[in-house]
Order: sequence, then C-alpha cells, then structure tokens
Amino acid sequence: MFIYIKYDTDGFITAYQNTEADGITAGDYKAITGEAYVAPTTQATTTSTTN
Repeated sequence: MFIYIKYDTDGFITAYQNTEADGITAGDYKAITGEAYVAPTTQATTTSTTN
C-alpha cells in the first residue's frame, strides 16, 4: 500500500492518494505528482576487507 500526500508551501494538503499496489512506476509517480521521476544517479560504495 502506498499513501501519497502532497503539501503546499503553507502546509495544507493539496493531494492525497491511497493506492493498493506492489510497487510504483515512473508513470504512476508522474500521475500523482505531476513531475517526472528522476532516478538517483549515485550509488553507495562499499568497502570489503579480507584477511
């Protein structure tokens, strides 16, 4: 389940959506927010030490 709440600059709710789903697509995100989804471009690095 996804619950999406969007607020304006004064803190009032401007959009609310409760969706039963296994995931959200880029198309779903744009339909809800009106903005295109931009995937993160950085990836966390991990360090492994072997003795």
